[in-house]
Amino acid sequence: MSMNHNAFVFDHATFERELSPILLRALESQTVTGLVTWIEAERESLVDPYEGEPLLEDWEKAFVKRDVQEFGDIALTKYYDPTDSVGLDDTWQDVGATLAAAGLGEALILGTRFGTAEHWFDPGVMGSYFQSAATVVANLEAIERLLEQPLAAGRDGVEAARRMLLSASAARSGLYVTF
Repeated sequence: MSMNHNAFVFDHATFERELSPILLRALESQTVTGLVTWIEAERESLVDPYEGEPLLEDWEKAFVKRDVQEFGDIALTKYYDPTDSVGLDDTWQDVGATLAAAGLGEALILGTRFGTAEHWFDPGVMGSYFQSAATVVANLEAIERLLEQPLAAGRDGVEAARRMLLSASAARSGLYVTF
């Protein structure tokens, strides 16, 4: 089974101010109370993370797990459009290999995890990563420097990574990467 790299232009700064502390507490305590309260207050700004449809008044009934991961996934939709992935799909590993061969890390196309070593935010259980707007700009600059050099292989993938980062940079936003 191949993992699809989905990346979304993400309002990281607002996430950090509004939801980040609530989500971190929920992850550490493994309780959903704070997330549910936040989702109820922000419901009109949220969508179903799987379908992209607005949350209904009885939104909780539509979800099966009802745990911190699933509710965190819902809450996160305030900061991105889950129907508009700019990710690398199934080519991300090839891009990662090209970056590694050039002495760069996969963090350029992933980002950093959120949470603690005991409780990472990872609703799809295959990896979730974040990049701030500043990180996006730095990663874009690194990719552009790489593209100035001759590449034996992987140029198309690196160009795709550049376009992904450029999408977020043009919006002055971060990225949310998930599989």
